[in-house]
Amino acid sequence: MSGLDATKSTEAITAAINSFSKENLKAIDIVNKLVAVDANFAVSSQDLAEAITRVGSVAQDSGVGLDRLIAIVTSAQQVTQRGGSVIGNALKTIFQRLQREETLDALTELGIQVREVDS
Repeated sequence: MSGLDATKSTEAITAAINSFSKENLKAIDIVNKLVAVDANFAVSSQDLAEAITRVGSVAQDSGVGLDRLIAIVTSAQQVTQRGGSVIGNALKTIFQRLQREETLDALTELGIQVREVDS
């Protein structure tokens, strides 16, 4: 992947596979996704890999799949021009705070439905 040496690329791909294990992704699937986004948007594979490494498992726990995470990181990168590590850390904080009970209660008070209703 562009901007990463072989060791860092392997670590990033392994982190993505482990973080998004529910999606049964293969290494080539992840590389293809990152390269496709790199080629079409103002974000590098390196920034995507750094973000995924930092936030992947928390994103998965929050119900955010790899494709959606890549889209979020790409959008944030294009708007803010921040690096993947900064975006990844920020998203990790956001996803963690959105899972807190007091945050869910505050959103509910604002009229935002954040909990599933069992039928």
